[in-house]
Amino acid sequence: MLKKIILCSALFFIGIANATPLNPYVFNNDYNHLAAYYQYIEDCDNLSQEEVVQKFNAGKFRSQTPNTAFSSGISTCSYWLVVNVVNKSSQYNKFLWSFYNNGLEFELYELVGNKLAYKSKSSMHLSISERMFPVRAVSFPFYLEKNKSRTLFVKVSPTISKNTYFPTDITTPEDFLLYEVDFSYLMGKYIGLLLFALFVNLCMYLIIKERQYIYSIFYILCIILFQISDFHFDFFEIPKAFFNFWSYVNKDFYMGLSIFFYAKIFALYVNLETHFPKFNTYFRVLNYVLVLFIVLILVPVFLPNTNLYPIQTINLLLNFWIYAIITSIFFIVLIGIFQQKRYFLLFGISFIFLFYGFVSYLLNVLNSYHLPIFRPGNIINGLLIEVSLLTIFFVYKFKIEKEETALKIIATTNKNYILTKKILTIESDEQERLSRNIHDEIGSDITGLRLQLENHLYKSNIEQQQQKEILENVVMLYEKVRNLSHFMKTDGFGDNLMHIIENLIAFYKKNISNIEFELYTNIEKEINFEKDIQIQIFRIIKEAYTNALKHAAASKIVMQLIFEKQILMIIIEDNGIGFDINYKKHNGGLENIKSRVSFLSGKINIDSNSTGTSLIIEIPLE
Repeated sequence: MLKKIILCSALFFIGIANATPLNPYVFNNDYNHLAAYYQYIEDCDNLSQEEVVQKFNAGKFRSQTPNTAFSSGISTCSYWLVVNVVNKSSQYNKFLWSFYNNGLEFELYELVGNKLAYKSKSSMHLSISERMFPVRAVSFPFYLEKNKSRTLFVKVSPTISKNTYFPTDITTPEDFLLYEVDFSYLMGKYIGLLLFALFVNLCMYLIIKERQYIYSIFYILCIILFQISDFHFDFFEIPKAFFNFWSYVNKDFYMGLSIFFYAKIFALYVNLETHFPKFNTYFRVLNYVLVLFIVLILVPVFLPNTNLYPIQTINLLLNFWIYAIITSIFFIVLIGIFQQKRYFLLFGISFIFLFYGFVSYLLNVLNSYHLPIFRPGNIINGLLIEVSLLTIFFVYKFKIEKEETALKIIATTNKNYILTKKILTIESDEQERLSRNIHDEIGSDITGLRLQLENHLYKSNIEQQQQKEILENVVMLYEKVRNLSHFMKTDGFGDNLMHIIENLIAFYKKNISNIEFELYTNIEKEINFEKDIQIQIFRIIKEAYTNALKHAAASKIVMQLIFEKQILMIIIEDNGIGFDINYKKHNGGLENIKSRVSFLSGKINIDSNSTGTSLIIEIPLE
């Protein structure tokens, strides 16, 4: 029996002799990173307090990598941390041991006489009024007299987190609050910029009504919620009655939602369906499977006491799917850039910052490698830069597309103008040809007919008066044909438009005796502009008169020609019976007038009632 006691004692003292010494954290008003002073051990078997002390004394605790946050990788195990704090300042001090993570539970113990004495427990699931120290971090206050020390243990257990990751520090409340004020001010600027980007996208959506902007609004909103959750500012805003429910929403829920909307934005911004239809189908499947994992990650919200393993499995699958989408975007963007597609390049510029943040986050989760972290964090830095650049690129794309659309409209308008001009030229040429044919052939035939009639009538028994009437009718027919031929000609246009218009009015006055025709103008000299434009103006006036003569039953038609500030205003009024301007099936003459006015980039206003009709036409002649 004595041998066994001696052997156990020897083993105990050998363990103490081989134990790794705990480097004390000496507080002397200078900042020191806590990672260099605490040790930890993994607890997958729910160790008792006595077993933890035994392992500590046996040197089983491991040192943390200096200047890094604690990270276990993906694990369902608990962890014990131990630190020895020495107060080397000149006064009695209050300290805070603080932890930043919203998916973990922390229990504080003190080593007293080789035993652990329980002190308190806290987590991010507690509202501000339930915490020992009312700040965003889980913080345990303790006191130390001058030149005294305390050895503290903390048990860290996951609640909804897939990995145990947290920054931690021990400092005085004054230093802690100074840091919090500085950090909160920085985060306020970040969130303010995100809110501004959200406002810009909201304005763009209200103006343009395109889906990509509404997706951007939800994307930025999810980013803000993720940052509020990740940096533990949510407990300031969420009412106590809902906080416990809210605290069990895993931050990856917001991350998953933001990636869902981000993927939608990507597909729309680069027009993925057009450029890579097969990739687009594959990408849509990825995105909608992501929705399933997003829904499943909410299970702890409604079932807080659910076994941790399936929750962490779902969380792990969600993260895997997020990275599958991010990686897919990365390679699709590379292919688009390789094929020299402009919007893929722009998206890639914004995406690279987000990609760095996600890779950094993934490596931390896996605890495989630690990329440099830029304050306040690689994820939020990447997201902020990406959102800012993408918002700028959205505006740029809108500007480019607007310009391209305008150029297409101008090109189409010019094409239509050229085609219309060709049609009108063909029409004028055809009228010129008909005019010549009428004059040369029909006019000559009528002249020959008149001569034949004179010979036959002279030999006939028809009375002299009847012969005279027949010949007068033939002469009248010849005059009408000659006048028609004259007004169909276009070779008279050039610098005498007013003369031609005056001749037209004179013709009407001469041949239509039951209607009064009046012409008023301020044009004292000829207006110098293109022959084609003169022809169209003349056709407009003639068409308007023809309509009035056919349909108005008017006794008076008045035309005013006013030329002022390079604008020719044509006002034609009659006192006829009018017509319904809202009636869809108008005669072709009115439509011809409208098309010619449109061709000349002019404006037309028609007013008609039972007392008459007025046409006001404005044609720019610059």
